[in-house]
This record gives sequence, structure tokens and C-alpha cells, in this order.
Amino acid sequence: MGTFFIPQEEGGVPAIERAYRELRDHAEAHTGAVSRDRRIEGLICRRSGRDCVLRVGELDDGNGRTVVAIIQVGRSTFTVYHLGADATRAPAPVVLSQSDVYDVTDFE
Repeated sequence: MGTFFIPQEEGGVPAIERAYRELRDHAEAHTGAVSRDRRIEGLICRRSGRDCVLRVGELDDGNGRTVVAIIQVGRSTFTVYHLGADATRAPAPVVLSQSDVYDVTDFE
């Protein structure tokens, strides 16, 4: 387990916390569910018919983009955010249901 961070976010802890809160707000608006306080470092899941590992700060084999945050919303939904081309708005997350997720690793 690693220490919580958001890739490419500068400005120390306040900026990281603000960016994370914005992603949580976006996840809630996108799914209509309340986000959990849980800080997720990685997932092992099934997506597009194949097993994969998604970890914050690493490339997603499915789309080649860096994973920025993984947020649990509600009881059984996870949203995965990636670095996007447009830094002014959060890109649409990949949404996974609990049945697609085999294992979850939290940050320290």
C-alpha cells in the first residue's frame, strides 16, 4: 500500500485534496450515487472481456492513459478517472460494477 496521491497534481496536500474532492463530486454527478471516503490505490477487475489491473499513477492497458483516481460510489460501483487531454474538465470515468471487481487495494 502506498501513500495517497493524484498524478501530476502540484501544490501540496491542499491542492491534492481539492482535486480529489472535485473528482468525487464529478463521480457523484455522473452516477447519481454518493461517493465513499475510501481512498483506493488499485483494482483487479474484468473489463471488455479480459482481466486487468488498474493502479493510480500507472498506465491503463485498456486505453493507454494514466489512472488518476479510483472512486467508489454507492455500495457497488467504482469510477476510474484518467488523465485527459483537456485539463479544464474531468473526462468521463470508466464505470465498473462490483461484479466486475475482484479485488480492491486501499491507500495507507
